[in-house]
Amino acid sequence: MSRIKEKIVLIVLDLIAVNLAYTLVYLLKFYTGLMEAGFPPSLSGVIMAGAVLSGLWIVILPLFGLYSSKFAILGTVILYILLIDINNLLTSRFNIFNYWSFLLFFLSITHIMLRTYQRNRLKKGRGRRKTVIVGIGSKAREIYDKIQSQKLTGFDVRGFIDPSPEAPSGSSAKNVLGTINKFNEICDRHQIEEVLIILDKPSKKKLFEIVDLCNGYPVSLKTIPDIYEIAVGNAKIQHIYGLDLVEILPENYSPGLRLGKRLIDLLVSSIVIFFLLPLWVLISFAIKINSKGPVFFRQKRVGYNGNDFTMYKFRSMHIEDEKPNERLLTKEKDPRITTVGHFIRRIRLDEIPQLINVLEGDMSLVGPRPELPFYVQQYVKQIALYSKRVRVKPGITGLAQVNQKFSESVTDIQKKLEYDLYYIENMSLKLDFKILLSTIVTILTRSGG
Repeated sequence: MSRIKEKIVLIVLDLIAVNLAYTLVYLLKFYTGLMEAGFPPSLSGVIMAGAVLSGLWIVILPLFGLYSSKFAILGTVILYILLIDINNLLTSRFNIFNYWSFLLFFLSITHIMLRTYQRNRLKKGRGRRKTVIVGIGSKAREIYDKIQSQKLTGFDVRGFIDPSPEAPSGSSAKNVLGTINKFNEICDRHQIEEVLIILDKPSKKKLFEIVDLCNGYPVSLKTIPDIYEIAVGNAKIQHIYGLDLVEILPENYSPGLRLGKRLIDLLVSSIVIFFLLPLWVLISFAIKINSKGPVFFRQKRVGYNGNDFTMYKFRSMHIEDEKPNERLLTKEKDPRITTVGHFIRRIRLDEIPQLINVLEGDMSLVGPRPELPFYVQQYVKQIALYSKRVRVKPGITGLAQVNQKFSESVTDIQKKLEYDLYYIENMSLKLDFKILLSTIVTILTRSGG
């Protein structure tokens, strides 16, 4: 079963679980005689309530990842607040507890049913994902043997790819489909969905070279933990029936998470802009008095999926030095910065106009900081995996900004990239809230970058 079909089936099963839980609470209240209840609502009212619940859960389940008891409690509480009068059904602690219990039970049952169905298909050799192994050494062969002996891994290995750009003359290793420079051609020919990078002599440079060559092709990249830890320093291990694998830069920017971030961005930015309007006026007045030039500074930056957008800031530099295509890295004590600029930069007030970018949808509150197109072009050539930063919307603040000071060299940029990659791999609303709180602390302590 493809991932898209699996998601559709999962949504249908979740809807069944949600409505079964609602139906049982409805029957328990109005038809068992165990509780005091008035006349049951009309059939149309019951159907309408079920439709509203289904719609809300379709948003809540993927948004918060509500597949554990503590998050199901949160979702139920959210529904209680939103639907406090719906059929007078979720308005008592007892009914809320029943609804939560039934919901967890049916969600568990439907998910077990789906996993059992998938296991049975895999045992029969059906539904496995077409896979290729990059590597031809002993480790690659060992992983291949494990996969062949365990069908439940879900991998259907079509062969190996030699990680060397050119195979040594006379080389004819068994099941080798070609060299890494033929990666796209091999994947097209065999309709590859999964790529396992298994090297005998792992190195950060070699792994990143292979990932860059695979970049842009719609496959899932995985490797073994020891290789990934050498390259990145941390690993989120997946245990797949005897195989320990790490997904390289997994796609965590799900539609549910996008929706959650967007709703929070709109709500927070609207509130902050409204309440800080007097401060906007004061800062604008101070900038005009302190130095000649416009109040706002506009600059092209690279955004989501590599698309350029115009970013807004309060001007903090002298206009004769601060040119639209300025290519000098800003230093912590930069002589180009004005007196007012020093003050508003110190407590991050120069970033406030970026809330307009957030409202427009070009930025988010939290994400990797957007860079100038010139820098991106250079860093993509110099720093492995730098292009992965544009897989998510850029942010006003980010994990790098609360953990590191101003970037004054390529080494600093590389360090910030590690924070950005960690954020991309572990994106969640919970992590966003932590970063926002840390940003407040950073501003108050005048640290970070």
